[in-house]
Amino acid sequence: MLDAVGPRRTAHARFSQAQHVIHGLMIRGSAAPGT
Repeated sequence: MLDAVGPRRTAHARFSQAQHVIHGLMIRGSAAPGT
């Protein structure tokens, strides 16, 4: 299980980063629909 921690952590980091970016874009879009 420890062997899978590295790759899994990297994948999770990428996923959460993507989620954060998407969430930010959604907030930005709803906050300023004209832009």
